[in-house]
Amino acid sequence: LDKTNGEATVSLVPKELDFHTVVLDCSSMPFMDTTGMITFKGIVKDYKEVGVSILLACCNPSVIESLKRGGFFGIEDKDISSMLFYTVHSAVLFAKSRESTVNDSVV
Repeated sequence: LDKTNGEATVSLVPKELDFHTVVLDCSSMPFMDTTGMITFKGIVKDYKEVGVSILLACCNPSVIESLKRGGFFGIEDKDISSMLFYTVHSAVLFAKSRESTVNDSVV
């Protein structure tokens, strides 16, 4: 809000995000249906467009199988090792290591 004339200003370009990765703890999901698969794919796509990675942790084996069948991890599950982790801690360590690699490569 501009205090001088009372007009509101809307920014069309969002400011830079303060985070680069979202880790989803999937331990409370016993299964995944088609709607869940579509939702997950949409979340990953939307965040990827703004430069944020989605990592999954603690997934039930049936959820992993559903994700594989749905092509969530790419062709022949090529992205599984960079998206799926046994623990939240390992996902966070992976995200932190990738952040430092990206920061080191910035000129």
